[in-house]
Amino acid sequence: MWRACPKCKGMAKQSPCDRCELISSAASPTGYVSGYEEAIALSALFDAYQKLKALGWREAIYCPKDGSTFLTIEAGSTGTNDTLYMGNSPNGGCWIMSGGDLWPAHPILWKPKET
Repeated sequence: MWRACPKCKGMAKQSPCDRCELISSAASPTGYVSGYEEAIALSALFDAYQKLKALGWREAIYCPKDGSTFLTIEAGSTGTNDTLYMGNSPNGGCWIMSGGDLWPAHPILWKPKET
């Protein structure tokens, strides 16, 4: 019998669905990750990426390169960062502003800061 997963609201035969169960579970005790588990994780990553783009985020390669500050997300991060691009494209790079210092960044998405 199909029913709605309480976490993602998708339809599944069990609750929570395989995808939500994998995302919320810790690493496999054996350390083995199956191709199926990878496919579920990649699907979740793609869904999150698409949702963020729908919320106004853009690919990082298109970030402003005029010295202005913008928000970025890096892979593996759960937050956003104030960032600026320093140097001349394509040889410059993004730098996160944190704690009064600059840190090299490799963002995947960016969006303008709200003023």
